[in-house]
Amino acid sequence: MRTITILGYVVCGLALLAIELLARFTRVPVPTLAALFRWMLRRRSAQIGIIMAWWWIGWHFLGDGA
Repeated sequence: MRTITILGYVVCGLALLAIELLARFTRVPVPTLAALFRWMLRRRSAQIGIIMAWWWIGWHFLGDGA
């Protein structure tokens, strides 16, 4: 199960990388991740959501487990 979860995160990361490269190096009308975050961070609810997501990642993956 752990391997499947890690594989899922790797696939999501590769998809984000592919979309970013597509946005930067082709004429396809896809926003870059920077433009997407700029657009999202205009709303207070999105700001809180991103802070909560970073908190969750830190709590689960960066904590010492003690």
